[in-house]
Amino acid sequence: EAPVVLVVGSCGIDRLISVPSYPEADSKVRSSSYHENGGGNAANTAAAFARLSRASFARLNRNSATDGGVSSTSPHRIRVKLLTKIGGDAIGQALCEELRNDGVDLSSPLFVSEANSTSPVTTVIVSTND
Repeated sequence: EAPVVLVVGSCGIDRLISVPSYPEADSKVRSSSYHENGGGNAANTAAAFARLSRASFARLNRNSATDGGVSSTSPHRIRVKLLTKIGGDAIGQALCEELRNDGVDLSSPLFVSEANSTSPVTTVIVSTND
């Protein structure tokens, strides 16, 4: 069986909004761009590990004594599990789908999707001129 990398920590969504300049108090400014991506330190780390585990150098051959146990032809892949808590909302569902598509294993009973709560959201506003 493949070895497991266990990642524990935050998972949420990152919203990046670009504005020409920061607004003055009680004023409005239009954004010039808006991007949404899965985020959180643990989720980003788990997704990166899972993507890397598909690379040929990350496959393990436990029967080889001559190559230190690493072989690009072995079927054994490193499994990546994420332990975190997200909301049972649409954001949480989208995060789960994105993580599964990256190859992250969410099957642990310690991966919690709580039905009546919301997922973490981080909003970053960047001024392109300031």
